[in-house]
Amino acid sequence: MSNPWRGFTQQPWRELAKVAGVTVLAVIAVEWFLAGLWNLGVPAIRFVLGNLLAPPLGEFIPLMATFGLGALGLYFGERWRQPLALNRGSLWALVLCLVVVLGIKDALPLPIFPLTQLSYPGLIMIILGVFFTGRRYW
Repeated sequence: MSNPWRGFTQQPWRELAKVAGVTVLAVIAVEWFLAGLWNLGVPAIRFVLGNLLAPPLGEFIPLMATFGLGALGLYFGERWRQPLALNRGSLWALVLCLVVVLGIKDALPLPIFPLTQLSYPGLIMIILGVFFTGRRYW
């Protein structure tokens, strides 16, 4: 029988945490940019962003943003300085790192446009984003 704890401890945690940090920093930059556009007060920009975030489309935008967070995390992991040896276990480890860093981001009082938030649907979309784009590593 295989030892699951050994597989858990053998993951490249340090590199995956760095990848998750860079990914969430990129998402923070996009959210900060959107907040800056919103705060400009230009009526056309407020109209477009307001319509994007109004129901019914506004309920899917945060879900798609967290899906993109998972996909972007895998993309950064593939193109990291030392390409990571990705497999099913490391994809789960990447999901865990992304969730932890996203939880830290949500705990900070940042003046940003809240597209990605840690919630149960957000967790599911991160998992789908990582595993849908990482099918070749299954």
